[in-house]
Order: sequence, then C-alpha cells, then structure tokens
Amino acid sequence: MRIAMLTNFKKTIPSPPGSIYAPGMIIGALTDGLVARGHEVTLLAGRESETTAQLESFGYPSTYVEFGGLGVNPEAELQRELFALAQVVRRANTGEFELIHAHDHRRALFFAPTSSVPMLFSNPGNPEDLEPEYNADRLKAFRESAWFVTTTEWQRSLFGNAIRHLATIPYGIDVERFEFVSQPGAQFLYSGRLIPRKGVDTAVELVRHLEGSLDIFGQPGTSQADQEFWLGVERTLRDPSIQFHGHLPYERIHQTYGRYRALVLPLRESESFGMVMVEAMACGTPVIVFDVGGVREIVTDGVTGFVVPPGNLEAFRGAMERIDSIDRAACRAHALEQFSLERMVERYEAAYQTLLAKEQR
Repeated sequence: MRIAMLTNFKKTIPSPPGSIYAPGMIIGALTDGLVARGHEVTLLAGRESETTAQLESFGYPSTYVEFGGLGVNPEAELQRELFALAQVVRRANTGEFELIHAHDHRRALFFAPTSSVPMLFSNPGNPEDLEPEYNADRLKAFRESAWFVTTTEWQRSLFGNAIRHLATIPYGIDVERFEFVSQPGAQFLYSGRLIPRKGVDTAVELVRHLEGSLDIFGQPGTSQADQEFWLGVERTLRDPSIQFHGHLPYERIHQTYGRYRALVLPLRESESFGMVMVEAMACGTPVIVFDVGGVREIVTDGVTGFVVPPGNLEAFRGAMERIDSIDRAACRAHALEQFSLERMVERYEAAYQTLLAKEQR
C-alpha cells in the first residue's frame, strides 16, 4: 500500500530532544513497522524527524523545535499544518497515495471531502483536546468523508454516532526491549507529566501515609498554573524517602521501570490511553490506578494491578498494601499478548486493507 502518514508538524517524530512525546513514538513505530512489512510510506513531519520511511518536511522543522515550545507561535503552527494538509491531499489526488492517515482530526477533517482517496483519522490526545461537544457539528458534517480509529472503546464512546468507526487499536510497544524484573525493590514509582490532573501530589501523600518510598520521574507542564502547581508539590518533598529525579530519557525507561514494586497513577481526569501503564507492565511492574477513562482496557484488575474507584484514597492505599499479591510474570505476559508493537502494526495493516476494500465497493 502507498500510505501518507500525516502529522501536525508540531513535534519531532519520534520525540524532540530532551523530552518524551508518546504520540510521536507511536507514529514513528507504526510508520517504521509498515515500511518493514513492505509498504510505501511517506511520513509528513518536521525535517529533524527520524524514520525509515520517505520523509517529507517541505523544508520545515517542527514548530516545537523552531520556536522552543508549543503555542509560542500559533500562527506558524496553523500555517504549517494547513500547508501540509493541502499538499498531501493534492498529491493523493494525483495518485501518489492510496490512503491518508492523519493523526489529528481537528483541522485535517476539513480537507477530507476534497481527497480522492480515503482519509483515516486517529487522535492520541486527551479528552479535553478532542472537545467532543465543540466538534459535534463538524464531525457530523464530514462524517461520510472520514473514518476513525480509536485506542480504546472508551475513547470511541466520546464520539458516539458522529463518526464512522473503523477499528479500535491499542497502542503497542517493543516489549522485548523492556527488562523483566521478578524481584523488584520496595519503592513505588510515579512517572508522567507533573501536572494536576495526573495526580502526582496525591501519589506523594499516599506513599507518605504508608510510610513508604517513592521515586518520581517527569517534567512540569509549561503553563504558569502547571509550574506553580509543581513548585508547590516540590516544596513538600523534604522526606528522603520521596525522591524527584527529573526527566527520564526514553532509552533508560526499559531498564528502570522494572525496579519498582508498582506504578501508582492516582489520575484525577480521564485519559484515552496511558502508555506508561503498558511500559510498566512490560517490565513486570503492576499498576495501581483510579478507574477513569479507558484504564480497564489496559489494566486487568486483580491480575496486572488494581483499578480503584475514582477518588477513593482508602481503597488506593489498600491496593498499595496488597500489591505484592500480583504475579509480575502475568503483567509481562499481558503486555506481550495485548500491546506488542507487532500486534499494533498488524491491526493497522488489516484496518487499512479493510478501509480500501470498503471504499472500492
């Protein structure tokens, strides 16, 4: 198949230097996986991106790299994304591509009626990024021009009947790269963005109440509110049993996550898909998480961790106390069976073939 893999040009694929960009890693892994299976793939992304596919940047870097962050120059972000959209549709209409896979539907959806080839959309963003109420009229207006893939059935439910749903495909990782550890240390792990809705402050309080130990990895958010939130949390970290280690480069997480007794994620808000949960389980590390969004489609309660009623701190503490009852080998097996990179690529390949067959009828 001749596939155009379209990004919004905001961030480098797979990740900008010094940060972890989970959607970019998925896009990059999917693109390279399809190339390895013999497909002709063109990745439309910033010029510093790395891929085994044909890279088309139109000479532009990602806006994150060029301007030092997101939202610094919104006009440039908009112009670059629209330029790429216009170009990919024009080239598809001349026969260069058989289908376009756009990884953000919000602006790309407007171009779907002008494309002579099928356009497939996926969105790795969080629910507030999807803005389902705001998008309702737009989704319905372009419903017959577009197809969607979701990462979880929960994410699918956000769209309701406003979209044509092609498949639900969870993200995948190269599980074999992750070191399985059967005998971890006693510490708990928090890894993720250091912003209010992720609940890092709650993780600190939970561990402190149990007189346990916690290692924190992550980066503060870029907004002033996020910065102030993290500064407030950091001021409380006077106990040597709770350590903040800053950003953990992706190439180091494979040897790091397995050291811990469990990953704790007291999320305040729903997420479409939490990659860190899959990465932890790949190392054998069970997950304790509040029951929000699609987490039950990732963590099997009582088998690969515990899924706790939202906001119930007593239940969360109880799960932390009995986490050693979880079989770490079962966590690893679950990651291999459900969330391998190979399975994700196979599922997308099958979805593309189904889409082309539907459109040729």
